[in-house]
Amino acid sequence: MLFTTGITTSIGDHDHVNGNESWPVVGGMLPDEDIKAMIKEMALENLMLHYDCTTKAKIAASYAKKKYENVLVRVGMCLVYSGDWESSYGFYYNPPYEFHSWAEVPGIGIIDIGLPGIIHNGLNSKDDVGYFLCGREPSILCGAPPNWVRYLAYETYEPSLWRESECMIWKKSREL
Repeated sequence: MLFTTGITTSIGDHDHVNGNESWPVVGGMLPDEDIKAMIKEMALENLMLHYDCTTKAKIAASYAKKKYENVLVRVGMCLVYSGDWESSYGFYYNPPYEFHSWAEVPGIGIIDIGLPGIIHNGLNSKDDVGYFLCGREPSILCGAPPNWVRYLAYETYEPSLWRESECMIWKKSREL
């Protein structure tokens, strides 16, 4: 039996971060200069807006380490709820096919510079009922998550070991 969902996504021409983006920031864990610097670094790394969350988490962790002692890189799931609360869009935890990664300072908040790509995808993905996300603006999270975005961590890494740990995620998932 063949099952199709009828989901389509139109992401347009903006595949890579160009460094000139100016997304709103939810929270105030880091100063605006650091947010701008992280966006520039994403462009220098030639990162894609809709992918590359593992590298984005490493970048966010490096900036968070300047201000906070205990910074972790998390791997898990992230769901963004639509403004009308009728639908959601995000990534569940099913590596290597589907997962999300972010930096976190336990007890203080999350720094997620990959969130704009998730929201952008959700705003441009639809099925027979309509678009998955409405009433949301692509934004960077830099604090406690608001009620419209949910994170659930399945794996935790020290940022200094991330490069090695990142490879382990892929290796483990390929062995399954």
